[in-house]
Amino acid sequence: MKKWRSVIIFDVAMIILAIILFSPAYVGLSPFSPQISNMVLSIVAGAIIIYETIKVNGRAFLTARAAKQISSGETSVPVEDVRRVLGEYEKTTVVGTYAKHALAELDSAAVKRESLYNEIGKKFQEGSLTFMKFAEVVDAAVNAIAHNSSILARRIQAFDVEDYNRVARGTITGLFNRSTIPDDLRKEKRQVYEMSLNDMRGIVAANERLLMELDRFGNEMRQLETSANAEKNTALLEEVNALVEETKYYQ
Repeated sequence: MKKWRSVIIFDVAMIILAIILFSPAYVGLSPFSPQISNMVLSIVAGAIIIYETIKVNGRAFLTARAAKQISSGETSVPVEDVRRVLGEYEKTTVVGTYAKHALAELDSAAVKRESLYNEIGKKFQEGSLTFMKFAEVVDAAVNAIAHNSSILARRIQAFDVEDYNRVARGTITGLFNRSTIPDDLRKEKRQVYEMSLNDMRGIVAANERLLMELDRFGNEMRQLETSANAEKNTALLEEVNALVEETKYYQ
């Protein structure tokens, strides 16, 4: 709602600017003016207003559409929807680094899944019970990464970057006494924001642990001697499953 309010204010400002520039009662710019300077200025000004209006409204629309795809009530979110949301914030200050890292983790998880499936297929007959057990644990790890990434995307969406920057600047420059917000409240806000950022770092780190475990899983798979290592197979599956449960974010 806050973002749409800003867009509406921007649109109203553009309308007022257009009235001032093109109304005969004010500046009186016109593309049909016999004066070359007036005609050129009217075309340039009109193009800038149209371009900026389309850009601002288009960006707001895309963000709103992506936000609708990942709501706090969803338990399962398509990976492509998660990617779309993360991509919207990839170049945003403060939270952009987490969005970019999460996108890289999703790419890495997809590559590792394909590689591990091929490795499992070399060791066990496709469709066999053992094959399915190994495939399921790979899917569980990859799905946990996707799930964590969807949680991260929602937290990035909820993070007020502009307010965080204002609070951070106030903390660094020591301008508390010049603000209408009490010092203790501003400091508390800063702590809340930092806790949120720490949580994002935790999600990214959890996914990295899962990716590392998938690498280890692949190395172990290459050393297995198929059914002759049933006990070792079971231990390996249990280890990966345990890590999946430990690193999965549920909020």
